[in-house]
Amino acid sequence: MKAWGRLVILAIAVSSCGGGGSSNQPSNPPVSAYQPKVEEYTINGQTYTPAENPQPVEVSARQAQEGVNVAVDISAEALRRSQLVIVAGVDCENDGQAERERNYQASNIHIQYVCQYPVAEEDQTYTLHIYAYNQADPRKRVDIYQPIKVVGDKRPSLNIAVTPTQGKVPFEATVQGIANDDYGNSNGTLVYKIDVGNDGSIEKEGETAKNNGTFSYAFTVDKAGKIPVTVKVSDGLHEVEKIVYVEGKNNVPPKVERIEVSLDSRYVPTTAHLRVVGSDEDGSVEQYACDTNLNGKIDSNEWQTSDRFEVELQNAGAYDVVCGVKDNDGAIATKTAHVEVFENQPPQISLTPQEQQVKVGHPVVYSLSGSDAEGESIRCEIDYKNDGSIDETVTLESGNSEQLTFTPETTGELETRYRCEDDFGNVVEGYAPTVNVVENQPPRVESYTESPTSGTEPVTTEFEVKAYDEDGEIAKIGFDYDGNGVVDDWKVVLEMVEENGKTLYVARGEHTYNAGTYRPKFVIVDNDNAQTVVEGDTIIVSPYVPPNHAPSVSVRVIPNEELNTKQFYTGEEVKVDVDVSDQDGDSLTVYVDKDGDGTADQTFTCGGGNCQREVTLTYEEAGNKRVEVWAVDSNGANSNVASDELSVYRPLSVDLTLYPGSVWAGEEFNRRVTTTGGIGQITCELYHQYTHIGDPDYSEDRYNLIKTFEPPLDENQVASPSPFDDANTYHSWEKVVCQDERTQQNPSLEQGRAEDEEFMEVSNPL
Repeated sequence: MKAWGRLVILAIAVSSCGGGGSSNQPSNPPVSAYQPKVEEYTINGQTYTPAENPQPVEVSARQAQEGVNVAVDISAEALRRSQLVIVAGVDCENDGQAERERNYQASNIHIQYVCQYPVAEEDQTYTLHIYAYNQADPRKRVDIYQPIKVVGDKRPSLNIAVTPTQGKVPFEATVQGIANDDYGNSNGTLVYKIDVGNDGSIEKEGETAKNNGTFSYAFTVDKAGKIPVTVKVSDGLHEVEKIVYVEGKNNVPPKVERIEVSLDSRYVPTTAHLRVVGSDEDGSVEQYACDTNLNGKIDSNEWQTSDRFEVELQNAGAYDVVCGVKDNDGAIATKTAHVEVFENQPPQISLTPQEQQVKVGHPVVYSLSGSDAEGESIRCEIDYKNDGSIDETVTLESGNSEQLTFTPETTGELETRYRCEDDFGNVVEGYAPTVNVVENQPPRVESYTESPTSGTEPVTTEFEVKAYDEDGEIAKIGFDYDGNGVVDDWKVVLEMVEENGKTLYVARGEHTYNAGTYRPKFVIVDNDNAQTVVEGDTIIVSPYVPPNHAPSVSVRVIPNEELNTKQFYTGEEVKVDVDVSDQDGDSLTVYVDKDGDGTADQTFTCGGGNCQREVTLTYEEAGNKRVEVWAVDSNGANSNVASDELSVYRPLSVDLTLYPGSVWAGEEFNRRVTTTGGIGQITCELYHQYTHIGDPDYSEDRYNLIKTFEPPLDENQVASPSPFDDANTYHSWEKVVCQDERTQQNPSLEQGRAEDEEFMEVSNPL
């Protein structure tokens, strides 16, 4: 592509040198021998020295369009200047078509040219060819190939914005832009065009600077919807386009979000305070209004910038208050607030004393209760004496009660006045029922008892006092046991009984008196500290005379030695230990009754108050016996009756019977043994022997033991044949010997041993 534009070549100097010889010796070489020479060249005022591979020279697109100034000095010193022709040229793009080529008849040549290069969006590199040669010999030449880098021409940059981006129609909007372009047309400006609505019509066209060039255009948005705004900017070579949108909206009416209502009171007369809360999604709420005249509508004079209103309510009832908001476009929205107020009712008060008669100095307890239909607090002022002074102030919550206490100091009628007021100011006044204040009556004694009132010291007397109080209670009862005016024992825990329609307070006391005469007193104190003193009966106590002490007796039957038991035979001596004592040291007469019939069988005496004696007793009759012993001291005091028991048995006896008395050999007979008397277990031995009838001397030498047994014995036996050869009949003798348990331990006791023998005639059958 051929370069367009111009290249200004400044001072292209070409020198030519002849061949051979010294420069200081004149010579005259042929013209064809001269060689052109380039010492330096300039591009856009910058000097460069020829080089084999020169670095590219960078120029901007603007410089490329306006022209790259190229200047070269060529020298060709020659003696025959008139005949030397140097051909010099500039080929801006080295395409073989020199933009400038001229013949110079001079040894020093200055050539200048302005090269113009095409501009693209991307960087382009061109080769600038500078040359010179000897016309006589074109081989004598010089060539410079200089790269030229043309920086690409970018599209202009464009930023646009519209403000506001939306609004309620009609409204003014402004589109603004800023553009940049380092290149472009030669006049140094950018051309912009603005099309509102993108309908092809240009609302505004103009120029702006290439560097941060700004522009704007104001227009009216008069319809709803999104409207495109197209902006185009051209640098003469390129054109850029951008679109922004502005949105027109119809006005949205405001809203009454809520109406906040508060009342000074729920009860008339009162003031309702209203706050109107509104919103506007596409604008702002500018004014507020409420129907403060309560005529059912908003009057024009009720619009204001404040959102707060007051409505005076004089009568009870329900009210609908219309309130509204107005936006910055004049649109209005309304809402109704419902307000209800009531008549306030006065409180109901009751002030009642628990008792309508009290004693002076005693507290009067009142019950104060109140209720308020509206649930308000009630403040009451109490004037107990009705003398115009406020004695107590009480605040009641509705439905609650309080106990109040006042103590009158004088007798008479007590009229208590109250004045109560609720939170709303309703006042109720009145009087409590009259309380009669009377003097205290002292307590009285209903009865008293003392027992005993006489005796020998020490005497412990028990007291009981019953008292009552007509107009109160008994607080305590005191016992002045010796009548000296000092209470010895106060009783504050009293038993209460009902007798004869009265409540009696009962106190009991006890006091031990020494010898003397006393007149006790009883002091009764009621709950008002009033007291009554009553004298009791006289108590007479005699001096103490030491008493005579009765003697003490013990008795023990001494057991038998064999069995260590209290078992004895009739006629046997029984030993009894008697132990008698008297702490006063008196002489004693001791009585021994061996069979417990109350009659003494033996008597003995002891001096000095103590003695021990072993007494011997015998019994003629068997049986269980009881020995009793007692004593009488010299002062006639009887002792206790001591006793011990024993058993008396008859001596042992045994009976042996053989039946029948005469039997045949081989015939059965009956043997029977029985015992009476004896002590303990009885053991018997049975013996047998034969006796010859014809010769009594002819018999067995002794008895033979048959058996040992414990009686009784009752058995049948068979008679044996005769043991004698010369006699068919013989006597069969049997003997039994028995001992009781004591005799077994002591054989010398004959009373426990007994024996018996019997014979039976036995015959052999013929």
